[in-house]
Amino acid sequence: MTGHKTIKVKTKDLPVRCPPTDRHTTELHPVVYLPIEEFIDKKATCYYCGQTYELDDSND
Repeated sequence: MTGHKTIKVKTKDLPVRCPPTDRHTTELHPVVYLPIEEFIDKKATCYYCGQTYELDDSND
């Protein structure tokens, strides 16, 4: 899939789960947890759907 906007995630919302719980059921794929906090650039992309997540730890 393409055309996703990056989802900003707060530290308090870790771990990052894809698909997010608010997604429509037709968009579902197996649930994966992305260890975004372990990556240097604090970004992760789901290998099933291409959704990108970015850790936003400002004002936590």
